[in-house]
Amino acid sequence: MVASTALGAGLWRGAQGAAALDSEIGDPVLTAVIAAGALEDAEARGSVLQELAWGLSADEGYRLLSLMASASSPSSSSDEFVRLLLRRLAEADVAALEHWARDLPEGTMRAAAFTALALQRSEVDGLGAVEWARHLGSSASEAAALVQVATELARLAPVDALDLAGRLPASPLRDQCLAHGVAQWAATEPVAAAAWAAGVDDNALRARLLARVVTAMAATDPEAAADWTAGALPQGPVQVGTAVAVAQRWAQLDPEAARSWTGTFPDDRLRKAALAAVEQATRGQPRHEAPAGE
Repeated sequence: MVASTALGAGLWRGAQGAAALDSEIGDPVLTAVIAAGALEDAEARGSVLQELAWGLSADEGYRLLSLMASASSPSSSSDEFVRLLLRRLAEADVAALEHWARDLPEGTMRAAAFTALALQRSEVDGLGAVEWARHLGSSASEAAALVQVATELARLAPVDALDLAGRLPASPLRDQCLAHGVAQWAATEPVAAAAWAAGVDDNALRARLLARVVTAMAATDPEAAADWTAGALPQGPVQVGTAVAVAQRWAQLDPEAARSWTGTFPDDRLRKAALAAVEQATRGQPRHEAPAGE
């Protein structure tokens, strides 16, 4: 068995006696996994768990995962071991892991398996992962896998990532995924990203997405970001927060232009908040006043 090599160097012996009683399953490897959780050194604990996961055959790995799926008292070390073992099985044979995962009842183990599948497919073939995700079912596990693919691919293929996220039912997780994707898009194509966000039907979600785009836009084109803030965002907390972010970024590039912009807001609360952001961003910097008579 793997335990004799994976738990060498004396890392686990002291912890084993204290933790072995916590094992409800009686498997020596799982007892070692629980024992590893008592190690205070996170690096040592991770090393032990990785050696355990990588030392198992595929058949042993699936047997242990099935046992752990039925355990009633998971621990942080067992959660980490599951994640490592699933990644190892995904790297070895992604199709075999998917076949095993689809037969699991909906729950924590199935979700973890589909997350491992999403990570592996995204790393190996990003566009292939997108196509795979488009054919996933509607279960919570598969929806989480879709989110994982969309998040992983947002930097390289933000439009595809947004298309994937848009297939999800409305939820905070979907909205978070959309916000991440549109922010990644805005880093390279802010105008296109802003136009896309402005077309979202839901008022609250549209404001949130535009705020992410405008904030990213401010790093390279603060004047355009200022126009979007004033003209596209509804009055309220989202607009105030975005104006503060834009003012801070603009102040780092052109403090006087940023100060001038903050004075254009008719709303007193918004104007004061944006001006305070400029002053904070430029604190300690010399202020250049125009010469008298100009």
